[in-house]
Amino acid sequence: MKFFNLLLLCLSCTTAFSQALSCDDLFKYALENSPTIKSNQLDVLLADQQIKQALTAGYPKINGTLSFQNFIDIPTTVVPAAAFDPTAPADQLIGLQFGTDFNANYNLQLDQLIFSFTYIYGVRTAKSYKDLAQLIKNKSFEDLFLDIKLSVGNHIFLNKNISLVEKNKKEIESLISKTNALIKEGFLEKNSINELEFLQLEMLSLLNDFKNKSKATTLSIKNKIGYPMDSTISITSDFSSTLSSFINFKTDQNNTSEVKIVSQNLKLDELQLKITKSEGLPVVSGYFSHQQMAMRNSFNFFDTQKDWFPATLWGINVNIPIFNSGEGKAKTTQKEIAILKTTHQLENISREIATLLQMLKDDYQTSIDRYEIYARKLQVADNIYQDELKKYELGSSQLMKLSEKKMQVIKAEQELLEKELEIYKIKAQLEKYTNPVKYD
Repeated sequence: MKFFNLLLLCLSCTTAFSQALSCDDLFKYALENSPTIKSNQLDVLLADQQIKQALTAGYPKINGTLSFQNFIDIPTTVVPAAAFDPTAPADQLIGLQFGTDFNANYNLQLDQLIFSFTYIYGVRTAKSYKDLAQLIKNKSFEDLFLDIKLSVGNHIFLNKNISLVEKNKKEIESLISKTNALIKEGFLEKNSINELEFLQLEMLSLLNDFKNKSKATTLSIKNKIGYPMDSTISITSDFSSTLSSFINFKTDQNNTSEVKIVSQNLKLDELQLKITKSEGLPVVSGYFSHQQMAMRNSFNFFDTQKDWFPATLWGINVNIPIFNSGEGKAKTTQKEIAILKTTHQLENISREIATLLQMLKDDYQTSIDRYEIYARKLQVADNIYQDELKKYELGSSQLMKLSEKKMQVIKAEQELLEKELEIYKIKAQLEKYTNPVKYD
């Protein structure tokens, strides 16, 4: 199903589908193609395997061994000669050889861990590590989505500036045409048009600059989502229609990925302390062994008529740590210090996130207020310019004054776009912490 959705998305991009891709569309594409996302997903799979590895430490283990020995010299044991000859001197020893020239055996042994606190805490640690890997993956998704949003915001801002500059360029060209007509009629001097030509060149320079930046932003977005660099892509070119509408975001620093990750690290540190302490507790294990042995004076182990001698046993081992020269105490102290450090880190990150969220909320309200002011400022500047334009067309205003009013309008338009981008970016950051991206 994911592949089918991805195929549809790719087709829509490569065929320049009329509907431009939104931030959500770009993020969905990135989930399947971004190398960063793929790497973080592999970390979770790796954590799954580590859990399996930790669990297998408590499962039965069966091992087999085969051995063969050829004694070139059979070991000799000395015994008192009086044991065989009562008349022999008391200090006389004789050498005896016990064994055969050729020995072979095979053995099967089953080992089973019966009880170990270290094993129990080790399994819990592995599962907690998987939770940490999942949290890190979630944060990488949130960071990528925010990064995409901010890049798309810059893309929209640049394209709006391009449209704005092109519109102003056309207006200036129209004024140049009208002014040339007035010059031909003798109403204006020839050098009167210099101001407008300067504005025209300024618009051309801005237009080229914005177009180059827009191309660079598009390449950056392609790189972030893993999109082919040589393929065309259509990206949304408008901010949300509700961008300037205030939203009362409900903030809780404890519900952010940053705080959750540090909290999970603290949990892991506490489990590591328990593992270290459990190393001083007894470990109970059991075993079962069966072996077959053959002892021959000649190499005839494949002779089925000869005997193999069995040995079968089972048992239980209890390993009891008694004294480790203070090593356990030192390791325990290190883990306790690590817990204190992580606790301080958690307190610090909680305060930092709480402060950041409050600052973002304040900036969000302020940016909306600024937007409303700059919207009114643009309206006033445009009204002044339109009045001045009418005066100029009637011959009661100078071209320099008209150019100044036009520059004020252009500046007000650009400032309003900047305020739009400011609201967009602050809102995107607030949404990251209060309404994280949804993903499968």
